[in-house]
Amino acid sequence: MNRIENIVKNGIEKIETEQRIDELTWFAGELAKINPAFGLEIGIYKGGTRYVWERICKELITIDISPDYHPTIAGDARDLETVDKLKRIVGDRKFDFVFLDGDHMYEGVYKEFLYYSQFVKDGGIIASHDIYIVQHDCEVLSKQVWECDTYQVLHAIVLCCALKLML
Repeated sequence: MNRIENIVKNGIEKIETEQRIDELTWFAGELAKINPAFGLEIGIYKGGTRYVWERICKELITIDISPDYHPTIAGDARDLETVDKLKRIVGDRKFDFVFLDGDHMYEGVYKEFLYYSQFVKDGGIIASHDIYIVQHDCEVLSKQVWECDTYQVLHAIVLCCALKLML
């Protein structure tokens, strides 16, 4: 078992997470390849993925609507006030990766993408998980966001999508 597999296994065993082990292991491996120094996670639930990201990334900012999970910013990620709070914290710094796991419906995922993609550095990764949208909405979202010249799709299925920013 390699380092990433161990991190993911421990994250899933020690802290409840909704991710499938194969998806999380794949994505954690992709993240490790870019050696991220600065990451953002939106929607931390009980912290299973936060456990993983903190062991791959040097600094992690978290946003969650519930203060119970001790996010960096407690607030609704779809609210511009939350975006402003993030801007005040990070200033001009850009994230190596952003993990969108807050809202799981089309409109919420699209809004999170629009709000937080501006914070990703060139060559960074934007990923989402648990996009509970019907196939038609997934195709619409792909056309609107994921199939433009700005992004290279690393992996896209309804349960997990990762994009590499290509500016």
